[in-house]
Amino acid sequence: MLAPTAGTRRSWQDVTPTSGIQVAQAPNDNDPSEQARNDPGFLRAVAAAHHGRWAVADALWWLEHPDLDAPGGAPSPAIRLRALQRRLFAEDGDAAGNAAVAVELRRLEEEIRGETTAIAEAVRVASDLRERLAAPSLEVRPATEDAHQAAPAEPEGPRDRVPAARPAPARARRGWLVGLSVALALVVGVAAGSLLSAGSLPGAAEPTPAPTTEPPQMSSAGAVPATTQPLLAAQVFGRPQTSIDRPLTPLPEVFDPATFRYLGSAGFTDADGNGVTDSPYYAVRGADRMICLVAVPEGSGYLATCAHDAEYPSAGLRLSWQSTDILPAADDGTVPMVLDITVAWLRDSSIETRGSGRQTNTP
Repeated sequence: MLAPTAGTRRSWQDVTPTSGIQVAQAPNDNDPSEQARNDPGFLRAVAAAHHGRWAVADALWWLEHPDLDAPGGAPSPAIRLRALQRRLFAEDGDAAGNAAVAVELRRLEEEIRGETTAIAEAVRVASDLRERLAAPSLEVRPATEDAHQAAPAEPEGPRDRVPAARPAPARARRGWLVGLSVALALVVGVAAGSLLSAGSLPGAAEPTPAPTTEPPQMSSAGAVPATTQPLLAAQVFGRPQTSIDRPLTPLPEVFDPATFRYLGSAGFTDADGNGVTDSPYYAVRGADRMICLVAVPEGSGYLATCAHDAEYPSAGLRLSWQSTDILPAADDGTVPMVLDITVAWLRDSSIETRGSGRQTNTP
């Protein structure tokens, strides 16, 4: 999550909870992990229906808390995923272009998807079973004594009992299950598009991607994100590469140089006189043919965020950084400003930029 810091200085910082921190919360009936802790019968039903390799308690925990280690101490797979991505894509990463690490990354992504599907299906089965067991029976009996006397005579015998028709599942109840079944898959998408920063901008907050706030559409299985719209963003690679598409800053070979495509710039000036304002950002293909958004902020270093085409985040690939480019004071009394910048490359190929201006003491 991105949030403004306190005070008049407006910048962005990563406020993701630290792994291992336990936060006191009110009971949440929509959290399968909490339900399992409070209802042993539900936990047994989930365990009986679970066919994944992860421990049931851990898998339930990561449906709702993917960025935290499990209470039993098992490390978060999403955190491991981001660590591998940093090794592959960060400027100071030790595995740029390393095929073995790329394979390890891909296997972990597949493991997370498979285990998320398995635990989501187990939760669905257990929830359906609990609904069936909780459905009341409906007794059919005369409403009044008069009605009984007016009714035709019937043979003596036990009163008829018929099972109640199963009520339609409440929309809200289904809503949390759909959301939870993809909670970790969402994190995989955003983690696969998580920030991999060079960290070379002095005084800059660690850039982080903005969180995804809307779940992807679901497949018929109800557990694996299904893409119903084409990834228009990838069509940028279909146009010929020109001189403006090639970054002036040297970048690792893990990025295919022939696939760089210029998307825009976030700076105010053109310091090098190449016709492109400072802080340009590009589309490029990375390791394992992942689609990447790469920014080259003014000064030095670069930022990169990547995802596989099939796992492109619904909120787009996002990068955030603190600009060191100054918008100078103007004759109309405008004070010098510096920006905290966020760039989002959306699925439909559109670009969204956001700048949070703050005053600087630079004359």
